Amino acid sequence: LQDRKLRVSRDLVFDEKEIMLDRDKRKGWWKVHDFPANTRSEMEQALGESGFALLRKTRLMYLPVDGVVNPASSVEVMRLKPTDSMDLVREVRMDVWGEVSDSLMEGLHKGIQGENPKTQIFLSRLKGDSEWASVGWVNFSGKVGHFFGGSTREKHRGMGTYRTLVAARLKASAEAGMHFVVSECNPASEGVLRSLDFLDGGLVSVFEFKR
Repeated sequence: LQDRKLRVSRDLVFDEKEIMLDRDKRKGWWKVHDFPANTRSEMEQALGESGFALLRKTRLMYLPVDGVVNPASSVEVMRLKPTDSMDLVREVRMDVWGEVSDSLMEGLHKGIQGENPKTQIFLSRLKGDSEWASVGWVNFSGKVGHFFGGSTREKHRGMGTYRTLVAARLKASAEAGMHFVVSECNPASEGVLRSLDFLDGGLVSVFEFKR
């Protein structure tokens, strides 16, 4: 059975890699979850054999949309409108990560367009403050709201700005008809989400292929 799983994993990785090469993609990514049980090792082995390298490991957290997350009373939140500049998002991301992908900004701007956008972007800050402290967005796919991009300036951490973004995106997901929200998060965000009663969906390993 284990040999058959490895063969299936190799075939899947081979097919996906061929598609990337045919499309002349310079980079590609593959996420491996530690569920269903007993599938991780074969897939990771197949990816390694095909030239994929481990990029990072993150924790998958999830919550039904009827969960309750209360925003901080000292924090205000704003949803970015399609006509708004992406500079506010860029500024927070640059301060936190030191770099910003132009393709990410373009994709986000495209995602928030239309009557029923696939993406909603939120910013939060302490009331009375002129500087936005945190940014994050939610992408709607099927019946799941995917939380991405959670970023908080270092000087504002621990003040409730990230929690308020979680509350805003959870509410938006419920209004959009989603059933669950999920977040692949780093250890800092994981701690906040656990305190908000998010459930542990397991470990996610991200593999990268460079041509």
